[in-house]
Amino acid sequence: VYKRQGQFNVDVPDDGGPLHMTGDQQTGLRITPLSIAQVQVDVDIDPDPDYEFSDTYLWAELTGLVYTWENIYGDTTNFEVALSVSETADGGFIAAGWANTNTTNGLDMMLLKTDAAGGELWRKYLGGTDDDYAEAVRQTTDGGFVVAGYVETATAEQGIVYKVDANGDEVWNRPLSIDPRSKAYDIQPTSDGGYIVTGYRYAPAGPGYSMQDIYLVKLASDGSIQWENVYGGLYTDIGSSVIEVSTGGFIVVGRTEIDGGTNQDIYVVRTDASGNLTWEKNYGGVFAQYGYDILENSDGTFALSGNGYDSSAPGYVYLFSIIDTDGTLLTE
Repeated sequence: VYKRQGQFNVDVPDDGGPLHMTGDQQTGLRITPLSIAQVQVDVDIDPDPDYEFSDTYLWAELTGLVYTWENIYGDTTNFEVALSVSETADGGFIAAGWANTNTTNGLDMMLLKTDAAGGELWRKYLGGTDDDYAEAVRQTTDGGFVVAGYVETATAEQGIVYKVDANGDEVWNRPLSIDPRSKAYDIQPTSDGGYIVTGYRYAPAGPGYSMQDIYLVKLASDGSIQWENVYGGLYTDIGSSVIEVSTGGFIVVGRTEIDGGTNQDIYVVRTDASGNLTWEKNYGGVFAQYGYDILENSDGTFALSGNGYDSSAPGYVYLFSIIDTDGTLLTE
């Protein structure tokens, strides 16, 4: 998470090329016109010459796009990585990831809470004697938070969910499937006061062994498992994001491996409230495509985001699609 109050020094080239802006703590911003309709924005958050974040916008979308503050958290003695961040009810932010705490515990899950101006309120670490990684954090109705991630040992991984209070202190934790091993990548509170978790789980070895499958777990408010299910084919299938649908049930987006090689598609799974499969769809072409996030629109359709490899670029490009309630692709 990076924010700090300050102003940018702006360098406007005479030839109309990229606009460079230099800010506090040697941060930078580059704006490059691509056409009469589009512009690319690149953000540099540290002193090195590389831009850490890049995206393409319509010119009209930049109206009101303002960098209000930036901040850097942590110190030079530890690695601290944020993998998930969201706004909290008090106007501040909660971030989750992992940190090298230089203890016998190895890597620990890290939670960082800030106020609305980016000031650090508290920082907490979760985990045991193995390496622990947080992949997603969400605020709960009681003001606390749920965190999804995994524990990694020398021989296995196990998905795990933590519930903490408003101060980041642990209330409970729930290990997920250990045999076979699993990882949790996303978690969302549900309308019944529980939680829905997705990620992947290895299928048991034997006939029809299918590598990783999308793993969907429904937890009660106390963390107890109400049901769990897997979805996918013979090759790798991974769930990246899950939401509860307004009409009931759940929808997961991730990726599926088509042929056991590099050809992968965006993969969407729709279930009922008990985790039974309603439908499944995959979207893609001859190159790899990955789904990372899904949202429900006000008209009942769903917005998918991800990326895919473009051989003409070359490299990976941002993907955005709309699907209807049956998974039919409407726009891409």
